[in-house]
Amino acid sequence: MKIKALACTFFVILISNLTYSLSSFLPIKVVSKITADSSMVVRYHFKERLTYHIYSNGDTSIILYNPDGSAPVMTSQYREGFGKDYLSFLSMEYKHGKTMFEVEGRMMNGGYLSFNSYKEKDTSLDNQPDYYKVSETLWEVGVYNDCKMYYHEEENNTQTRVFVYNREDGVDYNPACKALLKTHGLRALPLEPGWLVVTADFFIDQDTQYELIGQLINDTTDFKQTIVINKRELELLFDSSPEEYREFIGTTPHPNYCEVIGWSQILDEKTSDYVVEFLGDMCTYFNLYGRYGLKEFQAYFLRAALYRKEHYIKHQMLSRKQADLFYKELLEHESSNLKENLIDF
Repeated sequence: MKIKALACTFFVILISNLTYSLSSFLPIKVVSKITADSSMVVRYHFKERLTYHIYSNGDTSIILYNPDGSAPVMTSQYREGFGKDYLSFLSMEYKHGKTMFEVEGRMMNGGYLSFNSYKEKDTSLDNQPDYYKVSETLWEVGVYNDCKMYYHEEENNTQTRVFVYNREDGVDYNPACKALLKTHGLRALPLEPGWLVVTADFFIDQDTQYELIGQLINDTTDFKQTIVINKRELELLFDSSPEEYREFIGTTPHPNYCEVIGWSQILDEKTSDYVVEFLGDMCTYFNLYGRYGLKEFQAYFLRAALYRKEHYIKHQMLSRKQADLFYKELLEHESSNLKENLIDF
């Protein structure tokens, strides 16, 4: 790589048991005791999804599920299209030992997950007998006819209302709808096969309703999504010391910018920070998945760099000049992703 400026930033990836971050650091020799194992990379194929438009802030909430129950239910909220690396975050339930946890993570490269935190599952919103009452009246909600309305009435006569619709397909939507309701702070609602949540609101009177869950959107029938998980990362998230996690994330060989960045452009501090953030994400992705498909990783690096550039301009996070320099800087690292340039101490 041609170096036009003398400034260099050295960094390694530091990991705690919950999050990982980048820190300026002189490179040191790392002898990894944990070897990369592609057998730990598991693919889940989702055949359907439930999508809800949230009008209040423009987000879209998605619930992924397999009708046969073979994959974990995941929830996501995003702004600019499902799978966009910079904005797609997912959560799922994961059983570790005898305990069920809620695990949070990011989606990278359109379907590869990187996890960063977990907590023990909150059961306070699980099913409670007689919490909801059902209206005797059937409702029309958007394009959905003959919807049932379940409601919970407060002492001041306000109501939390959940509207459900029967697809008449015999599918058990309970896991997906339970995750959806919980995402928006609502108690679980036991549903018969075929029934699923259409929307929910907080009702005061005919003129005052506050939407709690956006309305179900008619989704494409040919939806197919593959979610990829590195189960070794999940195991270490729960059962590792910081040193073990650091060894795993620092598995060699890896691109040389995971150890040192030599600036080729004259960048201001803000733009430099975005470059470091981007390369840190690439190092994480390479360790978890990219090492098993170098050509795919190289293509992903270029796609993600261009997406970030356009995203920063669109949302005025960087000026066009800054974004152009950001992109040019990343292109200087393109050759670092090729196999012959990987660092192996």
